[in-house]
Amino acid sequence: MADGAFGGGPGTKTVVVLNGESVSDPNSPMELGYVALDDDTNVLEVEFSSGAGMLDPQAIDSDQSAEDRKNGIVS
Repeated sequence: MADGAFGGGPGTKTVVVLNGESVSDPNSPMELGYVALDDDTNVLEVEFSSGAGMLDPQAIDSDQSAEDRKNGIVS
């Protein structure tokens, strides 16, 4: 996981969950690269990776940061 630019935080890795059980370690890539769904009762959840941040959050103007969160630009 790489740090963000100019003090920004790191991004996240993809997480894969099958029927409530993690099938991928969040700190490393999936070993096999695929998941088999054996029947129609299986539930597969995928949290996709995100990009890293830019700038130290403490260095950003608090009013601008609040506006960015309100507009869904940052979380």
